[in-house]
Amino acid sequence: MVGAILCKPPLLARGPCVLQGIEARVREAVHAFFEAAKSPNLWPSALKTLSDALGAEGCVLKPGPHASLAPVVSPGLDESLEYALRNGWIENNARNERSIAVFGRGQDIVTESMVFSPWELDNIPYNAEFINRFHYRWYAAMNLAGHGRSSIILELQRLACSKPFSDAEIETLRRLRPHLVEAANMALHLADVHHGGLLAAFRTFECGAILLDWRGRILCLGAMAEFLMRTALMVRGDGTLRARDGESDTALQQLIRSVIGNGELVASGLLGVVSIARAGAPPLLIRAVGSPQPGADRFKPARAVLLLAEQDAEGTPQLPDLCQIFGLTRSEAATVAALVQGHNPREIARTRRIGYQTIRTHLRSAFAKTGTRRQAELVALVLRCARLAG
Repeated sequence: MVGAILCKPPLLARGPCVLQGIEARVREAVHAFFEAAKSPNLWPSALKTLSDALGAEGCVLKPGPHASLAPVVSPGLDESLEYALRNGWIENNARNERSIAVFGRGQDIVTESMVFSPWELDNIPYNAEFINRFHYRWYAAMNLAGHGRSSIILELQRLACSKPFSDAEIETLRRLRPHLVEAANMALHLADVHHGGLLAAFRTFECGAILLDWRGRILCLGAMAEFLMRTALMVRGDGTLRARDGESDTALQQLIRSVIGNGELVASGLLGVVSIARAGAPPLLIRAVGSPQPGADRFKPARAVLLLAEQDAEGTPQLPDLCQIFGLTRSEAATVAALVQGHNPREIARTRRIGYQTIRTHLRSAFAKTGTRRQAELVALVLRCARLAG
């Protein structure tokens, strides 16, 4: 932070005129939470409303290690969130780990004094290298939803030059908690409804669908996906999807990292479709796409979708599909489409009235972009992807 740090006085030290308006501001914060549950884009402003009502510098929704929530902060905490994401402090979060343990012992509101000694507030890596870097120190947290390592935590932040949350302020939070928990559970329910709609839409195209969260973990999967994956894929205890075949798993993890990390496939030659080997059955095809509605929920954000289909699907993708899936130019796609239809390179050159060497150049480029080496492999790959391209 640059310049002087301005600290808000504690809530109960602002004078009688301000105190008269506290109840109204608290009611406004509760209303803002319920509105955000229905309209997820409102969560940052709802967090700010609560932060202002309770005399904090900011407010954050934080995931436990197994929660699907992507962190959400009130305006003003964006820089610290970006730093935390970039440097791994979301995953290595000592506050969360210790707060979750205290919640498990029945405590409804947790503050820094319950989980850290004065020495730890200054010296353990999470505080020394992250929290203190942004001049924060005091906090009050509650568990909004979930339990244990799947908890969703609401945390109010105060600067080191301010004062810890008082007993009276903690009591105000305790009074607010049932209403905020209700709003959070409403948000979770609406997220589940949204995900169910997505799965139903993909089922219309006869594709199995798996929704992944921002960490690449499974949010939910459709019945068709569950059926198709039974001999080829498995779900680990941490919610990640793995292929049983080692070589297939390498390709699958690369695909997932790409679509999760960028919201779309990187343009470095990686295919949008991978083939997963299955014992005694044709390979399973998986296509990764970014979430069609990435901002539709906050508590269970679907970052990406994996579409599953059998290899023996019929049909040939149209030229735009070939371009999108494999990164082909339109000329290369036209050559590949003609090859799939049964024409040899000389026939394609004659029909399109271009040189035979030009067709060979198109094919060499298509081989490189699809990871194939022969015409038969290229044709087989395109036919395998036909069903997913729709």
